[in-house]
Amino acid sequence: VNSADLFGFGLRLQGKRRVRPFFDIGIAVGRDTFYRSGGGILTAHSTAGAVFGAGVMFPLGKRLYLRPQFHVYPMSSMHIAASGALGLGWRF
Repeated sequence: VNSADLFGFGLRLQGKRRVRPFFDIGIAVGRDTFYRSGGGILTAHSTAGAVFGAGVMFPLGKRLYLRPQFHVYPMSSMHIAASGALGLGWRF
């Protein structure tokens, strides 16, 4: 694979407690480019699928919070992607 792009759109369901777990569900589209073996020809492939995620928001004070999260993207054509992140945020 020479390059890959992924775009997702979804809905987040989040609790209202001090420590807030959340779940994400949505749709995703992706595109990758790769060189075919033997020919050296650059080829592009598009795919569509779903987004499933989960995480939790931990307050670190009145407005500051920490949010670890994980997402998985099962796509058509037997592709799957995953991502993990740790966010630091500020509520207005």
